[in-house]
Amino acid sequence: MAVNDGWELLLYVLPIDWQDLIVLIGAAAIVAKTRRRILAISAVLLFTVSFPPFSWPTWWFCLVPLVWLWRDQNVNLSRLRLTLEAVVIGFAMAWVSTGFVRDAVPVGGGVLHGAACLVFSLQFVGLALAVRLMRDWPVASAAALSAAVAVAGELLQAVCGVAWSVTSFSLAVADTPVAQWAATVTPFGVSGILYLVNFLFVRNQSPSFWLRWTGPISGV
Repeated sequence: MAVNDGWELLLYVLPIDWQDLIVLIGAAAIVAKTRRRILAISAVLLFTVSFPPFSWPTWWFCLVPLVWLWRDQNVNLSRLRLTLEAVVIGFAMAWVSTGFVRDAVPVGGGVLHGAACLVFSLQFVGLALAVRLMRDWPVASAAALSAAVAVAGELLQAVCGVAWSVTSFSLAVADTPVAQWAATVTPFGVSGILYLVNFLFVRNQSPSFWLRWTGPISGV
């Protein structure tokens, strides 16, 4: 398949309008270094297709690029820069995956949508700080605590009365058998499981093969 045909197929499968492109370009501009930009945009697109109308099972790994992004020990990030990255990536995730919001409101839909996306993005600030601060920790411990921080972000938004289609990660699996777990562990518990699986897909820094791959093997 030619390169142009590949891009046409991508745009057909994942329709993106000019506003989405501006948001994606803006997010990429904020994130430092080309490799990290690719990870950031990958996370946005994988997150988007995990929700309707696509409902692809990328919910198991759509946040993996973010863990790789913020655990990277070869990049020096100030807390301000890290916070800014978290906000623009979280904003892009919500914006691209919920375009129906601005389309449903004829007047001021874009402003309303942008405000909601900004509020949603705040969930990722705590997550980014947690992942970054625990980048030297064993993967299992860091993944568990990072998942707890992510769920706490969802709980905080719920307590504040913020609720829409992407504020809880568990909503991505609402139409799948995984949703049945909510009867036992609640929707927030389902979110926690999804976060934990995503955050385990990182190698430990260990000379031992088994210790090095404990995280990914546990995630699988």
